[in-house]
Amino acid sequence: MFAGQFGVFTALMAPALVSLAVRVAEVLPQSRTTALSLILSVGAFCALVANPFFGALSDRTRTKWGRRTPWLVGGFFVGVGGLLILSVASTLWALVLGWSITQIGFNASFAAIAALLSDIVPPKQRGRFASVLGIAQYASLMAATLLVSLVSSNVTAMFLVPAAVALAGIVVLLATIREPASPAGVRVPQFSMSSFIRGFWLNPPKHPDFTWAWLSRFFKTTAQWTFTSYQTFFLLDRYGYSPANVAGAVALSTAVSTALVVLSSAVCGWLSDRMGRRKVFVWSAALLIGIGLLLMSLHVPFALFLVFVGLIGAAQGTYAAVDLALIVDILPRKEDAAKDLGIQNIAGTLPQTLLPAVAPVFLAVGGGSSNYQAFFLAGTCSAVLGALFVAFIRGAR
Repeated sequence: MFAGQFGVFTALMAPALVSLAVRVAEVLPQSRTTALSLILSVGAFCALVANPFFGALSDRTRTKWGRRTPWLVGGFFVGVGGLLILSVASTLWALVLGWSITQIGFNASFAAIAALLSDIVPPKQRGRFASVLGIAQYASLMAATLLVSLVSSNVTAMFLVPAAVALAGIVVLLATIREPASPAGVRVPQFSMSSFIRGFWLNPPKHPDFTWAWLSRFFKTTAQWTFTSYQTFFLLDRYGYSPANVAGAVALSTAVSTALVVLSSAVCGWLSDRMGRRKVFVWSAALLIGIGLLLMSLHVPFALFLVFVGLIGAAQGTYAAVDLALIVDILPRKEDAAKDLGIQNIAGTLPQTLLPAVAPVFLAVGGGSSNYQAFFLAGTCSAVLGALFVAFIRGAR
């Protein structure tokens, strides 16, 4: 599962982090920031809808290869088609189309991979497997940027070389994990758009645990992105880095964070399975993110800043390892696992879309546009809410 998650995330993150911006700058140099915002916004909307939609379709798929494999493979090839469009696009709307297709295809693959955790992993091992998926996501960020830097002179290669990594990862996944064939004679629940739309929301009275988990993930992710999204500007304004040398500081910070993410994810995923407990890891991780943001809001030396970055990284790794296992444990219906995991995925992506609209309000407190103390305090409050909502979950320990 690591190979599949790592590969597909690498293929998607390469354009999201670097390649798409480079292509937009080439095609639309005069309006690149506005154009990139539009492209990313449309793509984000496609991802929000595609993940649960294709998850619902895979829940109802019955083939000799299983339920998930056709969507994993098919989604990959659709995503590659989008990358090909991006590599040759010469207009804004061609770029919008290419990125939308890329998001739709790869999110179909993501939905299939995530559902395997519910389908084939025993409950007592889900913490370890969830930690593997979390590590794969963070490792893919570094792999994506490295691959793009190695082939930066060739636009097509910037998009397709990471896709080759995805293909290799999917091949490894399919070679090592065998989905059971759909049993003959089993009635397949019929898919209808109206029923999908009715189920495409949280139902607190009927599924309170699922709702509390969604809210916890939403507010925790909001807190996490208060730092992640504005780290570069924070370093420029607070520590006086110049645009020419801030990249080195960001790289150092990212290295510290990634190391702690990987370590804590591996340890806490195993420990959660060993103890048979999920909630304590999830709420404590959200709370530690809030504490890290609170300490970071103070005027501290850069060395201490890196310590707080490490604290947040360790908390993120813990959360990534156990939160997914917790959610799988409390899914409303195993038959709708992929669709419901897609709905939970919205809680992890929606804050990235909403935060840029809200952030200026806090950054402008007291005048100016760089009040990071107010901004990070708001993030702390969001993290505390994320921790608090976990306490209301009753269907898991």
